Amino acid sequence: MSGFGKKKPKHRPKTMAVETKAYGIQFKSKLEAYMYTKLRKLKIPCDYEKITFTIMPGFTASIAPWQTRGKGKRFTPRAPKIRPITYTPDFTAKDESWIIEVKGRKFDTFRLKWKLFLRYLRANDKNPEVFMPTNRKECDQVANYLKEIYHGT
Repeated sequence: MSGFGKKKPKHRPKTMAVETKAYGIQFKSKLEAYMYTKLRKLKIPCDYEKITFTIMPGFTASIAPWQTRGKGKRFTPRAPKIRPITYTPDFTAKDESWIIEVKGRKFDTFRLKWKLFLRYLRANDKNPEVFMPTNRKECDQVANYLKEIYHGT
């Protein structure tokens, strides 16, 4: 009877982010909500997903790759419009002096965007402190570090 029934997926993430609401804000994960709660309790002002960086502007390709189009599936050259690549960090200081990206699992798309984002910061002479906590303990460490900066304790 092999071959019958549901097949197991070859690759399934061990954990999936669970959207969570806190303080009237819809967070994409429980870890983001935890980080925000921690910053709020320590009276560290921040914005959640407020600033979007364009790390590569959009353009129209000068090379027209051959692609199928329409109902007849004709194979024709087409110069595609390439959308910009943007990046929105989870938390930013009001003055953009620091950025926090809370990240549990890092998928390939994120890794590429993260590298492009760091390159963008360097190329544009932006020098914020950048943090990437991946669990509650690291969120606590980041928050306590920022508390020292804001409150000197």
